[in-house]
Amino acid sequence: MSPLVRISLAAVMLGYSIGSAWASCKLYICVDGTDNGTNHAVELRTSAFSNNDRNWHFNAIVPGRSQFEVEGNILNIPEHPGEVLVYSVEACTDHNGPFQRSVCTGWSQFTHKVPGG
Repeated sequence: MSPLVRISLAAVMLGYSIGSAWASCKLYICVDGTDNGTNHAVELRTSAFSNNDRNWHFNAIVPGRSQFEVEGNILNIPEHPGEVLVYSVEACTDHNGPFQRSVCTGWSQFTHKVPGG
């Protein structure tokens, strides 16, 4: 099997299409962000849980904030031109019932250099 076929097969098994342009992927979490000068909007995706498992969410730690649950799959981080943002994300699901602890991936740390400055 050629290297390209192996890479393509691995990408499909992880749930990503070859045409996807995610900025970074670590420990089952992929991020892709946009800047508008005051906010870095990060789209989050995970391959850790199946699409049929609707009871999953993301937790994040961003500069100036303690851990929090992200609403949906967009993480918004205040930004300033030229700033380097360091943030961490984990994906969690509850496989044990509504009052049980979540099962989570490990934390993945990402770094982003805001344009300008």
